[in-house]
Amino acid sequence: MASDPGSVKSLRRFYKNRLVVPDSGEMLAELTGSSDRAVVITLGAFLDSILEYVLASKMRPQATEDEFEEAFASNGPLGSFSSKIKVAYLFQLIDEPLKNQLETIREMRNACAHAKRPISFANPELANVGKRILHPHGSFRRQGETPADIRSAFTAECMFLHGVLLWGRDKAVEETRAAYSAAEREPPF
Repeated sequence: MASDPGSVKSLRRFYKNRLVVPDSGEMLAELTGSSDRAVVITLGAFLDSILEYVLASKMRPQATEDEFEEAFASNGPLGSFSSKIKVAYLFQLIDEPLKNQLETIREMRNACAHAKRPISFANPELANVGKRILHPHGSFRRQGETPADIRSAFTAECMFLHGVLLWGRDKAVEETRAAYSAAEREPPF
C-alpha cells in the first residue's frame, strides 16, 4: 500500500489549489441530475472556494505554499467558510448584502451536509431559507413556488454570485445578460 499516501497527496493538491478559479460551466454540468441536497452542498462549496480564491489573490505575492496552507487549513484563521465570509466583509472585499447571502448559503450547505434525514427544496424549512437569497435580496426571481422553481432560482443566484465575487456586480450583470441573450432568454433583471 505504499502508493496510498502518494495518491492522497495528489488528491489534496488537486482540490487545494487555491489559485485556480473553478469553472462555472463544469460546475453546472456536474449538477445535472443531482439531488437538491447535492446541489446545495456543491454550490456552497463552490462559492466557498471562489471566496478562498479571492482572499488568496489578495495575499502578498511572495507568500509560500506553506503560508497558504497554514492560513486556509481547517484549523487555520481562514479555514472555514464562515471565517472567509467575515474576513472578506471586514476587508471590504464583499458588501453586506453579499455577506448575508453567503451566510445563508453556508447555513443551507451545513444543514444539507449534516441532516440525518432526507432534505430537499420540497422541505419548507430548506425552501424558505433558500428563498432568502433570491429577489429582493438577490437578483433572481423564482418562476413559481415548486421545489424545482426554487432550486432553479437558487442555482442561478449562486452562479451569479460566482461572477460577483470574481468580477464585481456590474460585470456579473453584464455577463449574465449576455449569457441569457445568447440563449435567447429574457434576463432576470
